[in-house]
Amino acid sequence: MPPPDPALLRRQGRFDRALRIGPLEGIGIPLLALLPLLALTGRLGPSNALATGQADIGSGRVELAVEHPDTLRHRAAGQLRVVVTNRSAQDLRDLVLLIDDHYLGRFATAEVGAMVRPLPGGQLGIPLPDLRAGEHAGVRVALTAGDWGRWQGWVGISRAGAASTERLRFSTVVLP
Repeated sequence: MPPPDPALLRRQGRFDRALRIGPLEGIGIPLLALLPLLALTGRLGPSNALATGQADIGSGRVELAVEHPDTLRHRAAGQLRVVVTNRSAQDLRDLVLLIDDHYLGRFATAEVGAMVRPLPGGQLGIPLPDLRAGEHAGVRVALTAGDWGRWQGWVGISRAGAASTERLRFSTVVLP
């Protein structure tokens, strides 16, 4: 191939050598730079969160503490742990822990280590032992993540046969 004619190159002029970044690249490049940072801080991996709240049960008061998976990977194992503490001065009997059945149904497996009763309204009831003042009882649910997405759920507490109006809400994000 013969070398280009210098006279032809002078007539065409010079071209700018500049890096041109469009609006999508301007957004995408910084986001791609954030990925290693997020991975190093653990935000892309599994993590747990704690939600707490209080509920009145008749003349008594209980505290609910829910440690739940905040972020899980697809097919990874997680754990939902609920602790109910009697914050009143009297003993509490016939307590039932209520868990959102729709939330548990979003997981590939959800294994509860206690006796569970399906209740109306898409909830599962788990009877708790009698609680003296200051005592606590807990329930653990072993979860295996199934479909991807953000799954919202709740736990509640009631006396046997009574409706629960107090619900503690939480959510879990399942990543691919």
